[in-house]
Amino acid sequence: MEALALSSNILAVLSLAGKLLAAGYQYGSSSAQFPSELQHLVQEVTALSGVLHAVKMLADDPAASTRTASGSSKDLIRTMGEPVEQCRKFMEGMLRDLQGYDAASRRRGVWRFCWPLKKTTKEWCERLERHKSMFEVALSVDEVSLAREIRNDVGDIKALQLLNAQDENQVLYSATKKRIRDWLSPADPHSNHLAARNLCQYGTGSWFTEGKEFENWLKADKSFLWLYGIPGAGKTVLSSTVIEHVSAKFAKEHGSILAYFYCDFKQVSKQNATHLMGSIIWQISNQEPTAFQDVRDFSAKSEDGPPKLSGLINLLRQLLTRISKLAIVVDAVDECEDSLQPVMLETLGKLSGISNVNLLVVSRDHLNIKLHFEGLPSLGIQKQDVAKDIELYISREIGRNRKLKRLSSYIKDQIIDALVKGALGMFRWARCCLDQISKLRTDKAIKSALKSLPPTLDETYERILCNIADEDRELALTVFRFLVCGDRSLTLSEIREGLATEIGSKRMDLDNRLNNEEDILDICGGLVDRNEMNIAGLAHFSVREYLVSPNLAKGKASFYHITETLGNTELAKVAYTYLLLDDLNTGPCSTVAEFNLRLKEYPLFLYAARHGWKHVLKYKYGSDKILDALLAQFYSDDNNPNFVSWRQAQFSDSEILTDYLDPSKSSTATLYYASKDGLWQLINGIISAGTDVNHSGGPGATPLGAAARYGHLKTVKVLLEHGANATQSPRNDPMRSAAVHGHADCVKALIEAGGTSDDPDIGLYGASIFGAVVWGHEEVFNTILCAEYYTKLEDNKPLRLTMYHAAQEGFDWAAQMLIEKYGYRIICDDNEFLLRTLKVIAEHSRIRTLQCILQRQEARVILSRADFFAPVLEGAVYYGHAKMVELLLRNKMESSELGVSFHLAIAKGYPMIGKMLLGEGADPRAKDEHGWTPMFYAMQCLKEGSVEGLLTVLGDVEKSEIMNVAGMGPAEWEVIGNSTGLKISEDGCEVENVSTSEEQLRAKFPITPVVDDYYFEVRILKGSDSCIIGFVDAMYHYVIDGFELYSAELGHTFRSWGYAPGRIHTQEDVLPAIPSFTTNDIIGCHFDRVRGAASFTLNGKRAGKPLSGVRGKLRPMIRLAPGDKIRANFGSEPFLHEIPEPAAAEAYKKERPLRFPLDLWFRHPSELDE
Repeated sequence: MEALALSSNILAVLSLAGKLLAAGYQYGSSSAQFPSELQHLVQEVTALSGVLHAVKMLADDPAASTRTASGSSKDLIRTMGEPVEQCRKFMEGMLRDLQGYDAASRRRGVWRFCWPLKKTTKEWCERLERHKSMFEVALSVDEVSLAREIRNDVGDIKALQLLNAQDENQVLYSATKKRIRDWLSPADPHSNHLAARNLCQYGTGSWFTEGKEFENWLKADKSFLWLYGIPGAGKTVLSSTVIEHVSAKFAKEHGSILAYFYCDFKQVSKQNATHLMGSIIWQISNQEPTAFQDVRDFSAKSEDGPPKLSGLINLLRQLLTRISKLAIVVDAVDECEDSLQPVMLETLGKLSGISNVNLLVVSRDHLNIKLHFEGLPSLGIQKQDVAKDIELYISREIGRNRKLKRLSSYIKDQIIDALVKGALGMFRWARCCLDQISKLRTDKAIKSALKSLPPTLDETYERILCNIADEDRELALTVFRFLVCGDRSLTLSEIREGLATEIGSKRMDLDNRLNNEEDILDICGGLVDRNEMNIAGLAHFSVREYLVSPNLAKGKASFYHITETLGNTELAKVAYTYLLLDDLNTGPCSTVAEFNLRLKEYPLFLYAARHGWKHVLKYKYGSDKILDALLAQFYSDDNNPNFVSWRQAQFSDSEILTDYLDPSKSSTATLYYASKDGLWQLINGIISAGTDVNHSGGPGATPLGAAARYGHLKTVKVLLEHGANATQSPRNDPMRSAAVHGHADCVKALIEAGGTSDDPDIGLYGASIFGAVVWGHEEVFNTILCAEYYTKLEDNKPLRLTMYHAAQEGFDWAAQMLIEKYGYRIICDDNEFLLRTLKVIAEHSRIRTLQCILQRQEARVILSRADFFAPVLEGAVYYGHAKMVELLLRNKMESSELGVSFHLAIAKGYPMIGKMLLGEGADPRAKDEHGWTPMFYAMQCLKEGSVEGLLTVLGDVEKSEIMNVAGMGPAEWEVIGNSTGLKISEDGCEVENVSTSEEQLRAKFPITPVVDDYYFEVRILKGSDSCIIGFVDAMYHYVIDGFELYSAELGHTFRSWGYAPGRIHTQEDVLPAIPSFTTNDIIGCHFDRVRGAASFTLNGKRAGKPLSGVRGKLRPMIRLAPGDKIRANFGSEPFLHEIPEPAAAEAYKKERPLRFPLDLWFRHPSELDE
């Protein structure tokens, strides 16, 4: 009874889904443009329907209700009642809301240009996604039981339902996750998976999932298997079955994660190795909560650029430390374009070598793939393996087809028998034959067809093409050209518009349009299909291969043979005819509503505007007079209304549709756009018409800058031949544009033409070389380094600074390349940047770079010097890089000093590094320049176990010996560096800024470590809004340049805190609404060592709450504006006010910053965890 009730309830939900889809499509047909929110809603409803169909099939299975194993179908049926009922109620509410907008409202135009339920629709989609996700989890059952194990206690279901009540923080968190997901990979493998599951018949694929090869692959700690088969063998559906099977198994195994990816010939984004890695990483972080923070940090460090493949692979290795097993299924690798497939195969090879990864790759038996996986485990799909699966598939399709299911059992059996025998393991062949048989009207015709079935898939396609009616041949050929040569997927509406376009015509003849766009599917005889978003596509990858194959050009259906050149030429003619229509001669639209109406009335306009020029890239100018004339007309005049309409379409994604009018965002010149798009063959004609080759405007500044940015080498050369200026200007740096985007050939051409990209510190091509380093373009970097300018340059500063920046940014390859080419000019005594470079390398643990440097004898000599070795070692110790410390100690000479390395190891809580240093002779009683012993460092930072561990090392020693401070506390101010703008009194307590700029100074000594409370007062003798008083942690001086630490604005840098008029600055926040101070006020500064807090008072009253988390080697510090004058009392005189009493305990709890801590951008990665 439970199963029957569940089935009935699901039927009700599916009925509601149908009504919702109808309402959605009804709106789409009456609106100016199908809203993206409504498209998303239609997708979610469709996806949910598919999942519920699967649940219903399970409920309808009589065997399901009799199973009693834990997590079996019987349990699933029992627990699904409540969620399905909630889903039904929710969808009823949706339908009521949609129906609230009645026909009268639609006639009044309420829906026409603006979707009124935009926000509500978004919320609907999120809830539908949650319902769908829950049902998918519930279906994750063992295939032997027909259902997967689910978490079926009521508490878990309630927890899922609580997601509906997300608070503001959860919404922000979800938005962050979505942004990171989109950044990692635009490819969504889930859509492919759902499509494959819709084609799957229950029970298919068990020959593989129950086989020994699969079992061994999945059980191993690390494994690889290449599963290959002939075209049309159902490999993608089999991949989906494997994914479902592994998902069910891993649902029972904590720490085991499944990730999958479907390569797809229809979408270039699904043929890209970077997108593959990004998708895998996203799936891991979405299943393992602890991994998401790693992904988030990786995203934050990658700035604004897309993720790099090498970085993603390293990130994956890091994530794998958090899980026990990762199974990866990658389908259809053979569908990657030739230019993308090598990188994809190389990436898969790297994945196969990673521990705790089980990788399954599915593809055809192509030679290049076979050679790449040579020697690795593989398994071929044999025709006898899939014969039963094909039989199940045919039986299901016959049962679904309105005409075929009415046939007699005898004829059905004959069809099944003939197709199974003839398929020879090809689902695709069986599908095509069944499509043709379904069109026949008599049993005699069916029997005759079964006797003459085409023996191969190619002959099947040939027969289909030859059966296309004569009057439809041109239409079918154009459809195939759009689907083979199109720059993106097109909807049936767009293709219908392309078919109606008469080449060279000035007007669109509406009578040319097909009355029903679905006729396109009928015309193409089953070789074309569409998805739920009305996007058309070739029915199978083998169809595309057949249409472009040389065999088709020699066969009976040669009329349909597609060549890249001719196909793109014909599509370019369609696009530019469309762009030059008189109806678009009215110029740009003035409102969004008007523009949306244009898109509705001219469905091909957006494709023609944004993608039409790409078809010209593959055209040889002069080979087609009609296209030549169209291009000449379109690019002949900057003020051509059709051209201006086209320009507006480039900005139609913007919220401000008039962006194209802004000269800083949009050039007005046809030459600029022809250059940006790489249409080098048109440039001679445009320039000969009088256009300025150095026209300035638009984001690319000049035509040459635009061509260089997009890597159009031929265009760059043609523009240079016409006198384009290759030197940089404030708004134009063509060489840097090319360098930042990785176009080494363009950079070389610009260098040869005398171009410049100057940076005052790095030389004539400095801006470009720095851009190449930051963006990781090795070939560009090498091209510039090999330029004559750098090989003959006498000044070594540019090379040395480049080395520093490469080390700082973490580009080991760039640093190593510099050392290999110019090591003798970089690793030398007179390199003023060498110490900073080595410190950066140590602090970021650039092991390989340091190893490369230490291969040079002069480097080992320099590093052994006291003024080098100690600071470099201190940097590595401070950030806990044990391997870097080990490398440095291994290259330490006897005379090398360890500095305060042991002090820092104790302070930061690194016992292993401490032991290594003790082994090299570190003195646990040594004192630093202020008389502080390691014990004082341990006591200030309070890292767990540091004090106890140090006492163990010290053994029996007098307390006075380790607690005695040889130095003194703050008593007077000290000028930083060589500043001459500060006037200090003889007693060192009174200071005046007599310069014209802001100046900073510090106390001569840090606060004595043996006192629990330290207090000093500052009288403002003459103050301004820029005066800041506070503390800085001098311990941080050991890891960054001292001048940088003490000259950076107090309170704005890491490990500093300052009180300014009206606000308090901390290392990570600004506390507003603090009392202001001015002339004659007394500022009290208090450090509470016991509570680890700093606080400030104004004239004896607390100014703001205590600042928690303040520990270390604190040093009083002050920043003065020109004319500011103060006097400090460090305790040599009686204080005017009392030390503030401790606040309540809650005041010392560290709170979340009120704003994003800007210092995160400047902190070392290791500091982010503190």
